[in-house]
Amino acid sequence: MTPVLSLPRLFLAAGAIQALPQVLSELGVRRPLLVSDRNLAACGVLGQVEGALKGKSDYAVFDAIPENPTSAGVLEAFATYRESKCDGVVAIGGGSVIDSGKMLAILAVQGGMPDDYLGAPDKVKAVAPLIVLPTTAGTGSEASPASSIHPTPSERGLGVASLLLVPKVAICDPELTYTLPRRLTAATGMDALSHCIEAVFAAPENPMAEAMAYDGIRRVSGFLRRAVENGRDPEARLQIMAAAFMGGVAIHKGLGPAHAIAIACGDQDVNHGVLSNIGVVASLDFVATHAPERAQRMAHAMGLADGVSLKDGVISLSQDIGLPLTLSAAGYRVRDLGEVAQAALDTHFNRTAARKPTLDDYRAMIGAVM
Repeated sequence: MTPVLSLPRLFLAAGAIQALPQVLSELGVRRPLLVSDRNLAACGVLGQVEGALKGKSDYAVFDAIPENPTSAGVLEAFATYRESKCDGVVAIGGGSVIDSGKMLAILAVQGGMPDDYLGAPDKVKAVAPLIVLPTTAGTGSEASPASSIHPTPSERGLGVASLLLVPKVAICDPELTYTLPRRLTAATGMDALSHCIEAVFAAPENPMAEAMAYDGIRRVSGFLRRAVENGRDPEARLQIMAAAFMGGVAIHKGLGPAHAIAIACGDQDVNHGVLSNIGVVASLDFVATHAPERAQRMAHAMGLADGVSLKDGVISLSQDIGLPLTLSAAGYRVRDLGEVAQAALDTHFNRTAARKPTLDDYRAMIGAVM
């Protein structure tokens, strides 16, 4: 029997990074590899984490994960991991860094290449201890069992999902998100909302994940505007970080056509959260007709007035925080509608979609947001 949920131990508070040395000690990790990216190193976020470890734990650093996670980036991190004789992974960043850290945790124990495991969850047998410190609030990778990696920068991402990829510990410190730019705050926040909305619609039933999804919807709707407006609003940042974790939990239930569209359009370096949000707008009419009661409950969770649809609420929130609502406005060019629709149909997200779109359905949905 598959567990209903498999979750990380969670620290959620301002200043939570101070728990990292204790967590490493409890897990028996003596020399972790801190995995991050150049932007976080430049803006001082990586330095904050290093400061929490100074004099308390030895460590090595790899700070060159690309903006979209690639097999090459993981392999470079793996080389540093081996050369530095590390025994655990601490991923400090957004979804790209955390997903890369998950794949690195596999290679650290099993070896091989990232491509060996993408689309092959049964090959994941063991992973190195993985601790994550999210610096965005939306991808949910800190709580999810999935990792998505682009084989090359110009290829669509491929995924692997295994309960072994759920991090051992998630240290969610909202202060690490204070330097996140407005546009990324908006995009990652709507990514969290997309996880929650799609999970409520997804099959099969998972009451615990669904309950968190509804609460995540409430938090994003109530606090994302504030977080975008003032990145140092402590309450807003905490609430959106909580919602992001809830969205990651919701992913255990499954996703659907919005994320199928986002992945199909993930070959032109457009932000994933922006694409997921456009995917929600594109697909809500299709999925809500199958489960109108759920759509209405989510509209109420968003605090919408009676008669205002869930789709209208998502559009209104998107407009308020400055996110594009069409692919062209986001910078994505649909060169061949049929090919993109087929790519969406071929993704694994359709397995958990309660109402499964056909190729023509995807053509219509994508065509409506071109």
